[in-house]
Amino acid sequence: MISTTLARTNVPISAIGLGGMPLSIQGRPPDDEGRRVIHAAIDAGITFIDTADVYCLNDGDLGHNERLIASAIRQRRDRDSIHIATKAGLRRPGGQWTRDGTPKHIREACEQSLRALGVEEIWLYQFHAPDPSVPFEESIEAFAELQRQGKVLYVGLSNVSVKQIEQASHIVDVRSVQNRLSPYFRENLDVVEECGRRQIASTTARRMRWFWPGYERKEAPLCRSPAPRSPSTPSTARRVFRSSSRRRKSPRSTRWNSREHNL
Repeated sequence: MISTTLARTNVPISAIGLGGMPLSIQGRPPDDEGRRVIHAAIDAGITFIDTADVYCLNDGDLGHNERLIASAIRQRRDRDSIHIATKAGLRRPGGQWTRDGTPKHIREACEQSLRALGVEEIWLYQFHAPDPSVPFEESIEAFAELQRQGKVLYVGLSNVSVKQIEQASHIVDVRSVQNRLSPYFRENLDVVEECGRRQIASTTARRMRWFWPGYERKEAPLCRSPAPRSPSTPSTARRVFRSSSRRRKSPRSTRWNSREHNL
């Protein structure tokens, strides 16, 4: 397995990461099978695992993927070399995907993830998605405060624009950005280029799969030359999840369109 390092650190991680989402959402395998998948990935050389508190069925199942990963690596002799990144900023009411970037929610989500992962400090904590109903800087400041409290080692972003990377960088040392990118989804090339300029790890998702049956294909700039790689660009391979249920707006959160963003 090719290895790299997290941006501006000497922390070695595999250049290909394991995205844990398919092991915990609708249609997920039994937990024992999920743990076998995790062990197989680690045995193949993967040392970077990406998860989130909302990789689950609904709000009553929050943290399922985090707990699953923690249970799989707990007894491994090489557990200290495995690095887990998780996220906060979404909710799963009734199985929907909604946003909640309030500082209160981010603080509460951090405490829940610490318990689910069984750690005292989250290695890489990522803001899952900006919430239009909450000032972006307020959400980022919540992550910065968690870092100052020693609950988070590194801070990352997800589903952000170049402008938002600039805004966040004035508040916290951004170490990673996870946006979707593949031969089909090319709208984030400018974000990858910005990560390269800033020496931020671009942990792009959906790199290995760009089409699935039933999805409406649109014109995509497939002929554009690839963006230059950031000095550290571990990739996250994951299955695309599309909810077939009708989504309703929540009075406390903003509806999330999983077809247009990275999960």
